[in-house]
Amino acid sequence: MPPELLKCPHCAALLSAADLAGCPYCGATFARPVAPTGAPEPRAGGAATAESTGERLARLAAQADVREVLESELVVEPARSRRGWTVALGGVIVAFLLFVTVRLALDRQVLALLPLGIAALVVGRVVRALSRRRDAPRTPIERFVAAVVGKRTELSGASPTYTAYFLTLEYADGERDEHAVDGAMYGLFAEGDLGIAYLQGPELVRLRRFDLR
Repeated sequence: MPPELLKCPHCAALLSAADLAGCPYCGATFARPVAPTGAPEPRAGGAATAESTGERLARLAAQADVREVLESELVVEPARSRRGWTVALGGVIVAFLLFVTVRLALDRQVLALLPLGIAALVVGRVVRALSRRRDAPRTPIERFVAAVVGKRTELSGASPTYTAYFLTLEYADGERDEHAVDGAMYGLFAEGDLGIAYLQGPELVRLRRFDLR
């Protein structure tokens, strides 16, 4: 096996292992052993630094498949929303409560005021849902490369309990936002995953995963 060659850091002369104390060509002395020829030099501070989230997102945005999606014309699919069902159900509930109210009023019962109060709350909720549904198409959908940097759940209610799901995304500019998502989207992503976030105003309407190559 040929002897391992070393390189003088001062004159770049090739040295043998017997010359670790100093260079016979330029006379330089070595405070520590010189690295073998072709060995990678350690980064400042010792160990290699892990790639940051911003660097990973920059690499992702430069990929051809990701760039094609970001630059292509956005085709907005009809949103599969439950608001239509909310409005229809709210109308049925309001009609039922009004019927009960009329019957109780005919019987001259004070309890007639209770269904009226519930009906007012339902009507307010229906109106708010209709307003949000009307304004949603006016807000454009934007696309950004993003990384999932956090996940959490939140329980509310006693019986039955309701679970809310949240994902925290970091964008290429370093900003972070937490978004409420459904259970299906929550289960599809893990911390560290990268992809394209589709945002309509502050609302995350879709998150499409891409592998970093």
